[in-house]
Amino acid sequence: MPIGTTKLRDGRCIPNLAFGSGSALRGKDAYESVTAALRTGFRHIDTAQLYHNEDSVGMAIKEWLDADLGYESRGSEKHVIGNSPTFGLPSNKREDLWVTTKYGGGDQGPYEELQNSLKRASPAQLFRGRWS
Repeated sequence: MPIGTTKLRDGRCIPNLAFGSGSALRGKDAYESVTAALRTGFRHIDTAQLYHNEDSVGMAIKEWLDADLGYESRGSEKHVIGNSPTFGLPSNKREDLWVTTKYGGGDQGPYEELQNSLKRASPAQLFRGRWS
């Protein structure tokens, strides 16, 4: 069953269902789980500063995007993997992927914390304020 989308005012569509990297993955390396979610068709990944796994979420997203180009890039080096992407789906394009993260009330303030999240979790389109 396909995941529906919601059309935004700017004309883009965001998937109604996101793969969440919190709960069971909070404070853990989310790389394998996010990779599996992307491989199976999720195109909306949800993370947060409070989950303490934006780095591994970002690495999974970066590798998934590189796979469409025929590269495997976990770590600091890229390795050519042949003619077919590692993730089996035909299109690993950034414009088809939504990344949501949330402000966790960090010490540096919302703008600086947003910049930190952008470095860790791949460019996020949606950055929400959230205090728990």
